[in-house]
Amino acid sequence: MMPPIVKDGRTSNQINLIQDLKGIVKGEFSVKHTNYTTIIFVETKEDYEKVLSNIKTEKMPYHTYTPRDDKTHAFVLRGLARGTKIVDIEQNLEEEHEITTKAIYKMNTKE
Repeated sequence: MMPPIVKDGRTSNQINLIQDLKGIVKGEFSVKHTNYTTIIFVETKEDYEKVLSNIKTEKMPYHTYTPRDDKTHAFVLRGLARGTKIVDIEQNLEEEHEITTKAIYKMNTKE
C-alpha cells in the first residue's frame, strides 16, 4: 500500500473530489475527511503518482511520505586513500557488495 496523500484545508465539495478521483485513479481508493485535511489512500504507485501530479498541477497544499520502494540510504566512507576515484568506489560497491549507487560525492574536510 502506498503512503497517504494529505491535502491541507477542508474540501468544500466532497462529491466533486470523489468524481475527480474516479477519473484519475484506476484502482481502489478511499478518502477520509477530517476537520482540517482530506486524506487520500490509493493502492498502486501509478495511481499515487497520478493523484500527486494532479494536486501539484492544481497548486493545492499537501504533504505525503516517501513510498517504501523509493527510500534510499546514505553512507559516509572514512579512511579512504587520498586520490581515490569516485568511479573506483562505485565499481567496488557494485561488484563486491552488490550496492547500486545513485550518487557519490566527495566531502571537503579541514586538515
